[in-house]
Amino acid sequence: MSSYAPYVDRSLNFPHKIDHNDLCYKLFKVHGFTWGGDWVNSKDYKKKII
Repeated sequence: MSSYAPYVDRSLNFPHKIDHNDLCYKLFKVHGFTWGGDWVNSKDYKKKII
């Protein structure tokens, strides 16, 4: 089993997951940053499709 396998399903909750309810996400947005998970036109090269 690969080390990333438990984290592929982003609908699940797991420790240290950053989503729209997370303080990290909120602070990025408040300070004018965009969040890569919200991009619709750019390819996320770190995402692996299995």
